[in-house]
Amino acid sequence: MDRWTAHRRWWNKTFPESGSSAIVRTGDFCAANNQGIQASQAEFVALLNNDAEAEPEWLEALLGAFDGRPECGMGASKILVYEDPGPNR
Repeated sequence: MDRWTAHRRWWNKTFPESGSSAIVRTGDFCAANNQGIQASQAEFVALLNNDAEAEPEWLEALLGAFDGRPECGMGASKILVYEDPGPNR
């Protein structure tokens, strides 16, 4: 069993409500993200890479950027490199 299949089986077993079984393997990370977004029925969709770590308040702060801004269709987060967070950390 390849890594993709093993991960997908684990995900579907752990989060059966996610509906990820609709996502087919494409070999393209961006295409898989787009398929997941299209399959979602949620008002908001957040993407977080499997090698990323988010601060506890990350999602709440990101959603807060949409408050009172109906024209806003997308939000993005500042990305810091863990090994070298720089002066803005």
